[in-house]
Order: sequence, then structure tokens, then C-alpha cells
Amino acid sequence: MAWITTDTDVASTLIVDKIVNGQHVQGYPRTYFILNAFALYAAISVNEWHKMNYYQRENRINDFKAYVESIENIDIDSTQTNEVMQPSSEQEGEIVEI
Repeated sequence: MAWITTDTDVASTLIVDKIVNGQHVQGYPRTYFILNAFALYAAISVNEWHKMNYYQRENRINDFKAYVESIENIDIDSTQTNEVMQPSSEQEGEIVEI
């Protein structure tokens, strides 16, 4: 089945770093992957991630953020330092086989 691309990619990793008095806290940085299993979600492939509709993806993103926030005791939206949505490497409207 073919899929039509958009002009936006969504990040699939979240790195949490904790620094106290200029020193990294032991065990940090930690990397969380939205494609891995978490909470009630099963692990998915990159292809499944690309094929999700907008609402499925938004639900997974929001639940992933809540999951990481509960582990790290942080507010991701307040502490995020890079863009979740980034320009795609593929041309918008390009038909690709995944």
C-alpha cells in the first residue's frame, strides 16, 4: 500500500538530562523511545509509526509524555528545548511505499 507524505516528521525519542551544580546526575542522560512499549502501549515499528493517523499518533505522543513525566517528575512542555515537529526529509505529497 502506498502512503502520501506530509512536510513534517515527528521526533520519536526523548532525552532527559539532569544536572546539579554543573554535574550530570548519575544515570543521566536517559533516552526514552516512543516506539518502545510503555504503559498500555505495545512496541511498534517505524513503519507502523509512519502509518498511524493523526489522532492515533497524537494520543500516543500525549500518553508517552505523561508516562515520562510520571517517571522523571518533570513537565515536558515546560522543559522541552528542541522541536518535536521537524521538517521532513521527504517532499510533501510524495507517494512512498513503507
